[in-house]
Amino acid sequence: MIKATFWERLLARIIDALLFGLINMGAFYLVFLNQPNLVKLLTSSLTIFGIVILNDIGLVLVYRVLFTHFFGGTLGKLLVGIEICDIDNKHLSLATSLLRYTVGYVLSAALFCLGFFWTLRKERLAWHDLLVGSSVVRKRPLWPLGILVVLVLLVTNVGGWYGSYQSLVNNQVLRDDLGKLVLKIESTFPGKNQTPQSPWLTNLIASEAAAPVANPPAALLKCLYNGQTVIYQPAHCCDVPSRVYDFNGKMICSPDGGFTGQGDGKCSNFNMLKQNCEVIWRDSRT
Repeated sequence: MIKATFWERLLARIIDALLFGLINMGAFYLVFLNQPNLVKLLTSSLTIFGIVILNDIGLVLVYRVLFTHFFGGTLGKLLVGIEICDIDNKHLSLATSLLRYTVGYVLSAALFCLGFFWTLRKERLAWHDLLVGSSVVRKRPLWPLGILVVLVLLVTNVGGWYGSYQSLVNNQVLRDDLGKLVLKIESTFPGKNQTPQSPWLTNLIASEAAAPVANPPAALLKCLYNGQTVIYQPAHCCDVPSRVYDFNGKMICSPDGGFTGQGDGKCSNFNMLKQNCEVIWRDSRT
């Protein structure tokens, strides 16, 4: 029997990893697709975390051990055309298979996985093979099929994970909850619960306070918009537009007000997307 090469074994390992990646990806996809808010997401994530852990444990104790005992290898190895056998060219017993995938794999993973790379030698035996007296042999030259399977599984995994990401990005309620959580976390740090009084902001407040009393009263708000904290100056008189500034005092846009009442058109979605607005100054004059 011709022993399988390092590259055939690696190809089989990649197939197995991608197969179980599909299971993990499916679990995450269901969570991000169906959870309307952060509380339900976190609750379900605990369940999904349990599924992933059981999945990885099953990879060793059920899938690899049983498939090796009954079929001579995992799906990855069978698709590549290689099998695991003992010195009598028979399938491993359950006990030997379990020892190979537990103690043997720990041994091979030591010293930067040197035991796995040991198959690059002429004997083509990993340390876990040497431990239990097993060898991986080539039954059929199916490595082209293995490469095709890897490509299909890779595309499927990437598409699935991208779908999970899109589900998360498009969940506006969840994004709002995450934004609120970030602000709450920031507020726990010293000085984060107060708006920094930069010179430009102090001057803006002084300018508003010196202006004639407006109806409604002039005010400045701190809001979260497009992932950044901004200062919002609502329109309060006549044809004066509202203004949105970043924390350095640079004007970003005018969402409304002005002659047309539509601002400058650069952030017409501001009033819809702004979050967690709080008043940092309001004219108290009457």
